[in-house]
Formats: sequence, C-alpha cells, structure tokens
Amino acid sequence: MRILVLCAIAALLWSCQKESFTTDAASRLSLLADTLHFDTVFSSAGSTVRSFKIFNNNSKGIRIQSIRMGGGAASPFSLNVNGEPGAVISGVDVPAGDSAYVFVSVNVDPSAAAQPFVVADSVEINYNGNREVVQLQAYGQNARFINRRTITTHEIWNKDLPYVVLGELRVAAGATLTIEQGTRIFVHNTAPIIIAGTLVVQGAADSANRVYFSGSRLDEPYRNHPGSWPGIRFAAGSRRNRVAFAQIKNAYGGIVLERAAQLNLSETIIEGAFDAGISGQDASLTASNVLISNCSKGVVMAGGQYAFDHCTIVGYNTRYLLRKEPLVQAGNVVSVNGTPVGVPLSAVFRNCIIWGAAPELSDEVFLLPQPGLAFSAQFDHVLWKVNAVPTAATANNVFDEDPQFRSTENGSFDFRLQATSSAIDKGKASFIDKDLDGKQRPNGLPDLGAYEE
Repeated sequence: MRILVLCAIAALLWSCQKESFTTDAASRLSLLADTLHFDTVFSSAGSTVRSFKIFNNNSKGIRIQSIRMGGGAASPFSLNVNGEPGAVISGVDVPAGDSAYVFVSVNVDPSAAAQPFVVADSVEINYNGNREVVQLQAYGQNARFINRRTITTHEIWNKDLPYVVLGELRVAAGATLTIEQGTRIFVHNTAPIIIAGTLVVQGAADSANRVYFSGSRLDEPYRNHPGSWPGIRFAAGSRRNRVAFAQIKNAYGGIVLERAAQLNLSETIIEGAFDAGISGQDASLTASNVLISNCSKGVVMAGGQYAFDHCTIVGYNTRYLLRKEPLVQAGNVVSVNGTPVGVPLSAVFRNCIIWGAAPELSDEVFLLPQPGLAFSAQFDHVLWKVNAVPTAATANNVFDEDPQFRSTENGSFDFRLQATSSAIDKGKASFIDKDLDGKQRPNGLPDLGAYEE
C-alpha cells in the first residue's frame, strides 16, 4: 500500500512540473529548409504536399507564438502543424531537443493562362521577438480534365492546354481520336486509355513537338515511378492505329494489343513500364525507330504478326525497377477465357539492338514455340545479348558485344551510340531513311538500333 501511495505522489509531482521555456531572443530555432518548391500542380485537380521541420537545439523549450501563411486565408497554400490545420497556428510548443513538423499543401485555382505560371507565398514563424520565413513557390498549369469519358465520334486534341485523364478514357468502335504534335497527356493511376476504335498520334521529331503520355503526379518521387498509370490498351479488333513521335513513360504496361488489334508505331519512346513496354496477343504490329527502355520486359508476343525495324530494346536496372525477365519473349499460344489456344506467330527483327545489363540474365531473348503450331522468329542484322545462338538468327548478327551507349551510369541514360560502338555501320540497307531523332541515315550501311551515330 505504501508503495502505491509513493508512486501516486511521484506521478502527481511529475505531472505538476512545468516544461522550462526560454523567452530569450538569442535562443533560435533551426529550420530544415528556407524554400519549398512544388512541382507542376494542375488547377482544380487536388493538391500536392511538402513539409519541413523546426528544430529546437536549445537546453530549454521554445513556445512559438504563431505559424501563419503570409497570404492569410486567401492563400492557395494551406498549413498543418503537428496535425492541426489552419491559416494561423498559435501556441506551438517545441521542447528542448525536440522538433515540430510543418506540412504545406497547395491547390491552384484555374486562370486564363495557357502556359505554366507561378504561385508564391511564405510561411512566417514568430517566437520570442524573432521572425523566420520559409518561402513557397509552386508551378501551376491549367488543363482540360477528362473523367470517365467515351469518345463516340471523331475528335482532335491539340497542344493549347495539357489533358489530365482522371477516369477511364475510351475511344469507341468506329470513332477516332487524333492527337496533334506537342500535346501532353497526364493520366491518373486508375485511368486506363482504351482504344476500341482508332488512335492517331501525330507528333514531330523536335522534342517540344512530340506527344507525351505520363502519370498525373509530377511531384517527387511519383514522377519517376513505374506503373504510375495503366497504359494504352488497343482493344480486340481496333484498326488503323498510328502512333508517331510519341513518348509513353512509366505506365504499368506501355502498349497492350489485344486480339486482331493493328498498330503502326514509329519514332516513339516507351520507358519505365512496370510490366512490358509492348505486349501483343494475336495482334498486328509494325514498329520502326522505336526505343523501349528500362521496362521489366521489352516486348512480349503471343501469336500474331510483328515487324521491328531499327528498334532499340534495352533494359538496365534502375532505382525503381529491377529486371528479372528477358527483354524479348515470343510464343504461339494465347489465353482465351483462361484456356490456352494455339495461334501462329511471325516476328521479324531487322537492324535492331536487344541488350540488357541485368547480371542474372545471360540471354535477353526467350522463344517458346509449341510443336505442331506455326512459329517464325527471325533476327536479321541484330546486336543482342544471347547465351546460345538460336536457329532463328540469320547471318550478319552481332552477339554479346556491348553496344556502348553514350550513358548508362548513375541513373543517366542516353541510348544513342558512341563512335566506337560495334553497332556502327552493321545494318543492312533500309527504307527507313531517318532515325528516331529525325537524323538522316546514310545511303550505305546504317547503324543498328533506333539512333544513327
């Protein structure tokens, strides 16, 4: 009993002790940042959040009189300090040796501006007669918002404003969506683009005039996450699709072709897909000057007809993605309602590079033909990483020689060729007279891959 009484008295005395606070102006708080930068935020499409910490390295606590937005309640920025929201947060205690978290979110209102614009404010921290300021800067962008929409006629998208796809976008059978050069499309993580009709993408060689598809989160670390949006799916029977000078970045599956879908793909970059850059099931694809880079798998084909000319299919491990499967996979069986069905496969790779740097993969091509079913996979003038030369290889291929890309180190990738590359002048005469950059190829022997050195 005596022990319980003593414990109760000790607890009471402890609870009655007051934290020792200083009012000395010389005792300063430390801030982790003096400026918070927000990446592009689309108007009326939610908010993005940044944070910083306030440290008290003094031997006594400091009471912050106020943490407030410089622009007050009308500011596009909002505060939350240790879980308490508001334009002004008063009486924030920071004990000795402790810290406080300040979260700042931003919502950008629409304006008349077509180009990105800047919104700014500041967070003011007042204590003991001191005033600390953290500057805030966000880039805003007006956009056209698409939410669960089906296109049933012929529609044209242009570059005047970016498009933000918030819910499933579908192009119905018989309809056509034409996307003009310079257009940018940002897609939410639950919003597939499904083409049952026709998609025509008309980019141009200049980087500013390509057509860009990517996820809608442009803030770190989401902007570089593989699988940040579902990708482009060409539904069964989709016809006359043409995609030129596009960039498809960080989708779950870059391009998916269902049975009998047709696509002409040229001068296009597909990068960072969580699954395959291109997958086809009994589909028809012609691809030229295409770069498929750093996806879990490059090209997966299950039946159908495929032709790849001057393509670079390459895979390196990145900060976000570790590859475990070969870049090129081909078979002649498809799944129909869960049942395997044999479908003839014809695939040709000409003047291509197929190269990966995953150490556990010694062969970047995996062919799985089923006996008794038509299967043809040809590799003509191709540089590729292969363990055993298959019968599908024709003459004039280059095996297991590093293509010597310009840059593959420290997350910096440039898949153009160095002047000493073994892919230089190893191609065969081609009707594709310009490369992925729009550079003229020679009349003689071209380089392998999508880029001419």
